[in-house]
Amino acid sequence: MKLQTLETVTGIFKHIGKSCILSRQCAIFTLATSFLIVTDTAVHAQCTPPSMSFKNPTLISGRAGRVGATYKFANVATGIDCHIQILALAGGAALGEIDNTTQGYFDAWQPYVTAGANATSYLDWKISFKKANTTTDTMLRCLAITAIDVDGDGSKLREFIVASTPGAYAVDPNTSLSVTFDGVNSTAIASYVTVPSIDTNARKAMFQMNFTNVSTIVYRNGSISSKSTTDDRHTCIYFKSFFNNGLILLPVNLLSFNARSMQDGIQLNWKVTQEENMLHYTVQRSTDGINWTNIGKVNAMNVNNATHTYVYHDKNAGTGTLHYRLQQTDTREQTTLSTVVSVNNNGGKLVINTPTLINGKSIPIQIQTTANEEYTFSLYTMQGQLVSRQQYAAQNGTVQTTQFNLSGKPTTGIYMLIAQNRQGNIVYRNSLLLQ
Repeated sequence: MKLQTLETVTGIFKHIGKSCILSRQCAIFTLATSFLIVTDTAVHAQCTPPSMSFKNPTLISGRAGRVGATYKFANVATGIDCHIQILALAGGAALGEIDNTTQGYFDAWQPYVTAGANATSYLDWKISFKKANTTTDTMLRCLAITAIDVDGDGSKLREFIVASTPGAYAVDPNTSLSVTFDGVNSTAIASYVTVPSIDTNARKAMFQMNFTNVSTIVYRNGSISSKSTTDDRHTCIYFKSFFNNGLILLPVNLLSFNARSMQDGIQLNWKVTQEENMLHYTVQRSTDGINWTNIGKVNAMNVNNATHTYVYHDKNAGTGTLHYRLQQTDTREQTTLSTVVSVNNNGGKLVINTPTLINGKSIPIQIQTTANEEYTFSLYTMQGQLVSRQQYAAQNGTVQTTQFNLSGKPTTGIYMLIAQNRQGNIVYRNSLLLQ
């Protein structure tokens, strides 16, 4: 589909990552998992995802196109309604139409949205399944959601999907998408190449996620654009399964992946659990977050029932901002990519330490840095929901201690703590068990 340029539009924006994008489709969902490679046969033996039909939405609360607006799609499946609420508009993103049917597929959900100019922009949605004609949640044993036509504009805009992974995703063997996983979120990023029209035969530009036992999903469409004008984008999200074979469940649960600047280079460490059939990790480095170079390989220990920490030292790192990721290869030669971590290599160091077991209403954090810097700490559930966020101004010098206060008493479980610098780069990530 040819993109149309809008001369004027307003909206709001927030950064999600170095290479994320919005447009005709993009999605961020909420649910976490651990993984291996399986065929779809076993999955379908347990539950077959329903094919849902999203038609004729009505506004049931809020102001159309604004944050808080809630739309109802009635009878998306037998005895089931779907309520979709706008949670956020960011970076110049705007909603033109909740379900455009001038092209694409009538049964799919096709919001007409605006991508912000020179920005990372996105829309966040809360998708809730209800018993028909009620406001009572209903649990779906399994659900497949497929973003169609995840592509670019040919030169300056790419689309993306980010999801707190539900258990499995599926892509075409020759996919044009770059898929990464950080232990909580899966990210699928398009290239700049445009795929004509909205076409389910264009499998290389499709990304399917399979959920189990869900009633609510948080979904994001977003884009990164370097264009000076906004873009009108026709997104297409189909609530049905298109890939019936080769569902990919990631081969390892990556609990954390961190990079820190040392006097003699960059030290990377990552913590994994439930390794199964892993072959090795390839460490990749980039100076722009787009072009990547393999710089080392670490053989997997295959510790199935325990956690294990790997360390890699990049002694040939240049100065400035550097980006790192892991390519995980299993014994079947299947590969997946981790999230990207960034670090400013100025020959100094940043050390952040937090315990992994938390009892009480705060998380103690130790920071040591060779430069004055402000960091933002964010605590997420393993379903990708933000629990709390705090800022801390660290001073050059000795070890400093601060407390990350928990509002209320979060439920017992595993959470992810992430630290970002003022540029938005993730400099620390660790999983915590709150008791």
